[in-house]
Amino acid sequence: RQMCIRDRNYNVDTFEDSKWFGMTHNVLLGRSDEYSDRKGFTNATAEGLNNYKSPTDSSYIRFGTQGDGSPDVGMNRIANTRNEAWNQGSYAVYQGTWLDDRITVVAGKRRDRNDNHVLTVGIENPASSSDVDRDPQTKETSQLGISLKLTREISVFALEADGLVPNFEGLRDGNGQPIDATLAKSKELSLIHI
Repeated sequence: RQMCIRDRNYNVDTFEDSKWFGMTHNVLLGRSDEYSDRKGFTNATAEGLNNYKSPTDSSYIRFGTQGDGSPDVGMNRIANTRNEAWNQGSYAVYQGTWLDDRITVVAGKRRDRNDNHVLTVGIENPASSSDVDRDPQTKETSQLGISLKLTREISVFALEADGLVPNFEGLRDGNGQPIDATLAKSKELSLIHI
């Protein structure tokens, strides 16, 4: 997998001489590009043949030997697969602290564009070949969190965030179409004692 990340961080402090009104602001702007090119294959026994071990046979499974002691039936390559996946994301994240670093806020937004192409070439049965391009999909995700220092030893924080997991594995649905990226959601609330 290839990845390229370009980002820039900006930091601004305001009211630096004031303990209670001093604020720190950090802004991160960036873009990431990921590309995956996976090649795979499928092997199977020839049509009408199979390897067998009785479910009631409690002896160890031995590779290369069937349950009756005869040699395994050979496996043949039946298909080659190539999956190409792309993910491009642009993001902005803000982190700020206020009131003598007692309050910290983190907020971010990300926009992703995903694309997936799966090519399967049937070797034994060329009619089973497929070449599928999924329409590109665009999704936006975000995060918002706040931390409050109640005392030097005790803090409370809350965070709500979601994120995207692209389909770099070339997983397909029952119709042979590449599945969409997975959207993960998280909500957290915590009390921390140091």
